[in-house]
Amino acid sequence: MKKVLVIQFFLLPLFVALIIPSETNAADINEDLIKAVENGDTVKVLDLLQKGADVNTTGGTWGGTALMEAVWRPDAKLELVRILLDAGADINERDSLGTPILTHAASQGHTEIVKAIIHAGADVNAKGRMFGNTALQIAVRDGHIRCVRVLLDSDADVNATDQNGMTALMSAAAGGHIGSMRVLIDSGADVNAKSKYGTTALILAARSSHIETVRVLLNADSHVNAKDNDGQTALMFAKNRGRTEIVDLLKKTGANEPTHLADASEPTKEANAPDIPTDMLEAIEQGQTEKVILLLAAGLTDPNARDRRGRTVLMLTAWKGMSEIVQHLLNMGIDPNIKDQNGKTALLYASEEGHTATVELLKQAGAKE
Repeated sequence: MKKVLVIQFFLLPLFVALIIPSETNAADINEDLIKAVENGDTVKVLDLLQKGADVNTTGGTWGGTALMEAVWRPDAKLELVRILLDAGADINERDSLGTPILTHAASQGHTEIVKAIIHAGADVNAKGRMFGNTALQIAVRDGHIRCVRVLLDSDADVNATDQNGMTALMSAAAGGHIGSMRVLIDSGADVNAKSKYGTTALILAARSSHIETVRVLLNADSHVNAKDNDGQTALMFAKNRGRTEIVDLLKKTGANEPTHLADASEPTKEANAPDIPTDMLEAIEQGQTEKVILLLAAGLTDPNARDRRGRTVLMLTAWKGMSEIVQHLLNMGIDPNIKDQNGKTALLYASEEGHTATVELLKQAGAKE
């Protein structure tokens, strides 16, 4: 009798463990689900879901769910996305930065996945909490015209603005995405809308030296003499960049010459530019991309602020090779050719450090050698 009781005493914990999964086991299976999604292993994902893995568990990139991890990957699989959706994945979940799943899909140009997510009930006009971008704005920015068409066909707001007042059309103009521009204009985009900095799509197109985008906007009745908050027009930017063909095109359409010599120079904002806060300087120095994003999104740092050597946030992030931040600042309309006290630009800072991806971004935005 004693032996039986001893055996039962030792077997009882094993029996309990078999019929009642521990919290540790649950955490492990959820972690395995994220890993299986990362690997694109649909068979493993199905197996884990059948074993009770939480389809809405977080832990992927930027704290995202399994569905978000499946969607944002360049090699995303539509089959895998459908499996997760069928298992009850939350379609309106966001990552730790507040970016919606649909926006991630649009940023990668996954047209069929974008369709599937919209069909599942995603809010097509949801804005990211960090910068206020919609999926349409991101699709335009990254040059995914098929996604742009799908989103517009799904009633995406063509004139939605981000926290800086930038529209999808402005992003298309700044990036030289002519096809997307035409689609947006045909869908009712306001060609004369202004950002919080007073920039219009035409000004951004001229500043980025994209003559075809300038032509498209002029043909759509853009105001040729519109001025930004610094009093600069498209003609002034074209002249300062030496783009004579754009200057001629603007003049033929009625662009006015500067009234006096001072009008022809671009603003440097050195005299009254605010200082870059210490926490922003430290975040850039330490390469903390997420913190830099948070400080910009919260309005705690003026994007035109400078340090004591006259360097802007764009220059410093270019120097550190923080391409994601550089792209965001360029999309805001920040001039890539502004110089510091030593005459150096963001392009020069990036070039000196060998950040080729950042150099390419700046050149595409009109940065001069």
